[in-house]
Amino acid sequence: MPPKLFCRVSRFRAVVSAVQSSTTAVDLMGHPGPQYRNPKHLGQHTQNVYVRIENLDEHFERAVKCGAIILEKPTDQPYGDRRYGVEDPEGHRWYFAQTTAGTRD
Repeated sequence: MPPKLFCRVSRFRAVVSAVQSSTTAVDLMGHPGPQYRNPKHLGQHTQNVYVRIENLDEHFERAVKCGAIILEKPTDQPYGDRRYGVEDPEGHRWYFAQTTAGTRD
């Protein structure tokens, strides 16, 4: 099933959005308002986003080819994930991970 985007709009601004595929849904809530300052403007990191995916190494290679700011190359973690990290143009940190075979039920 291809991903679907759902969005509710109030006064021409998205207030609730969601992306859904056959097995996953991600909710994006609210509009930050006029006082919002992203991490790059603040000079500090305000969050980390952790996303579980399949085919992590292929995903990483695409990110590199697209010019992503790499924070961490794919590395096996002691808790059973293989992950890498990037920073988006606004300074948010994203970590993509894949569960290593045999580490979870």
